[in-house]
Amino acid sequence: MRFLIIDDDPILQRMLGEILNPLAECIFANNGREGVDIFRKQMAEQTVLNLVIIDLTMPVFNGWHTREAIRNIENVYQTSEENRVKMMLISAITMEKKVFLLLDQTDEVHLLKPFNRKSVLKKIKRLKLLK
Repeated sequence: MRFLIIDDDPILQRMLGEILNPLAECIFANNGREGVDIFRKQMAEQTVLNLVIIDLTMPVFNGWHTREAIRNIENVYQTSEENRVKMMLISAITMEKKVFLLLDQTDEVHLLKPFNRKSVLKKIKRLKLLK
């Protein structure tokens, strides 16, 4: 498996890498624009990414813009619904519960900071990437 982690915080990048490297090859981007560029390149090369993890609060391109840009790239490549990349959106911001419930019922989940290994793996299981 291959995961793309888009976060501007090197400490969180390292923490996620330590949790996820045993499960997947992890690719890191330092901001949303860099993450979108990496995703676009992966799609052009027909390289499968199983999960994109996006911090919602970042400079350059925030997480919502990054999410939208990635979904637009999938539309350009005519990616079917069942083949869309799974997403985990990370934030320290508590938003409306309805938004997160909606995310958790699709191919996207929300992870609230601070998080730990158990909470990360629980969300990945919800996305059916782990048993």
